[in-house]
Amino acid sequence: MELPAHATRRLRLAALLALATAPALPAATYVYEGRLEDHGRAAEGRYDIRLTPQAAPGSKLPTSAPITFDGVPVTAGRFRLEFDMPGANDGAIEFGLAIRDAATSGTFTALPGRTKAVAAALIGACWSTTGDSGSNPAVNFLGTTDAQPLVLRTANAASLRIEPSSLSFGAPPLPITTNSIGGSHANGVTPGVRGATIAGGGTPEGNSDPGFTSEAPNIVTDSYGVVGGGVNNRAGNDVGTQSDAAFATIAGGSINTAGAFGASVGGGIGNIAEGNFDTVAGGTGNDARGLASTVTGGQFNCAGGNFSQAGGRRAKVRPGSSASPNNVCEGVPNSGDADGDEGSFVWADSQDADFVSTAPDQFMVRTSGGAVFTANSGTSGPAGNRLRVDGTLRVDTLGSAGSTTLCRNSTNQLASCSSSARYKDAITDLELGL
Repeated sequence: MELPAHATRRLRLAALLALATAPALPAATYVYEGRLEDHGRAAEGRYDIRLTPQAAPGSKLPTSAPITFDGVPVTAGRFRLEFDMPGANDGAIEFGLAIRDAATSGTFTALPGRTKAVAAALIGACWSTTGDSGSNPAVNFLGTTDAQPLVLRTANAASLRIEPSSLSFGAPPLPITTNSIGGSHANGVTPGVRGATIAGGGTPEGNSDPGFTSEAPNIVTDSYGVVGGGVNNRAGNDVGTQSDAAFATIAGGSINTAGAFGASVGGGIGNIAEGNFDTVAGGTGNDARGLASTVTGGQFNCAGGNFSQAGGRRAKVRPGSSASPNNVCEGVPNSGDADGDEGSFVWADSQDADFVSTAPDQFMVRTSGGAVFTANSGTSGPAGNRLRVDGTLRVDTLGSAGSTTLCRNSTNQLASCSSSARYKDAITDLELGL
């Protein structure tokens, strides 16, 4: 049997039998909550439990006789004992435990080790490592009652810091929200920012993690920003007010920046979402800068126009004239107006060369292996043709007539027409004579 258990202590005064001339001794009521396992499973039923109290090292409390509890109910492995210890106010008590099945009258089985009773003024002032019962969340809690943050440490390093906002509301006035900063002790939130979350990750700046490069903390510089994890990520623009780039989000990755209002980066490395409501889903070296623009992923793509979209490799939508060059958008010519090539969609294949938009509201695709448009999931690739349409192709307007006309050949390809009968149908004999 195993019995990891924890005891908490509350103090009260109790009348004790004594000589009339002797002063009444204070008694301490201990609440002992434990967990009992029987052959590796949570015990169920009734057990006799014997506690042998002994003063902890350094205590002046005399050793007391064992205390036996008969027929203690154990449910889902848990049990609770209450007992008085006269004269125990100034001493910490350790208990040795012994157990036997209540249905037998055999000997007690001693459990290895001892459990220390932790001195506390009231139930709830000391929390059990196996869970407390009888606490009132209105008055029993872990935390602070002033404006100081709550810090949890591991290996003596701050691993979770919860900071109350300086802005209060209600009666009585309470902080409207908190900053929650987890992960590395180096992670941080700019003073005055509220509602920020850093869920984890981050490292001290410098060569702190030998397995990686570009180590640095995760930071949030604008209110309600979020960094989920990774290293060296920033939510916010770190300039201007603490609300002009609020609600920026980075899920993870490294060296990513969500630097505008409502901007987001899903992950990857070295990505920037620097326009309001911009999104970079992932990849590496991507930049979304136009209003509400999107980079779907890939490498070295630039969504520079408002409401534009880029993806693949080195797909570039030209930014507006007011945008300053930055990262992968640097070197891309601007559109000559403030909006960039707004509404344009540019997707590029794996070629290591820029593929750049030339006007607003374009749909541009670079596909060196050909393209297929089909509603049939079983249709194969272009099969040597650069463009294949599997279905009816409708062309509402053609260019002006030229010297060459188009026909469909025997393999369903568009081709220059000839006088061959294979390009004609509904042929009838000519009955007129010469």
